[in-house]
Amino acid sequence: MDAEAFARHRQQQEALLHGDILLLPRAELFQVNASFHEMLVGCSGNQFLFEAVRRQNRLRRLIEYRHQIDRSRLANQAREHLRLLDLVERGDLKEASAFLSAHLDNVRSITSGPDTGSRRAARPSGTHVAAPATAVRSSAREGPGSE
Repeated sequence: MDAEAFARHRQQQEALLHGDILLLPRAELFQVNASFHEMLVGCSGNQFLFEAVRRQNRLRRLIEYRHQIDRSRLANQAREHLRLLDLVERGDLKEASAFLSAHLDNVRSITSGPDTGSRRAARPSGTHVAAPATAVRSSAREGPGSE
């Protein structure tokens, strides 16, 4: 875990809650959250997973720039990001993994529309969170200051 990176991302997420959600341009809002996701996955030390998140962010950037951003949902996502930082910093990786799973389900339901539940139910249990949960669990093995 990189304590400086965690502190920087904590500050950015708190700034979103204190008004930046309304003030920042869409591109900067996207970058704040994309870099948060990359930092968190980077804790895993899994280069394949890190590159997958970077590719996903590039695709999301293309899609999201074409749509009007719903700033109302960003405050809740910032609070969830802060909670996730708290859990990982505390070393409570089992709860962080469960929280991340719920966070991703919430975001997925917002971005995928109402039929998400039926698609999720068709997948084997736990399949939709394997990579992110691994990223959080792996960060524990590295310990504080290992980056």
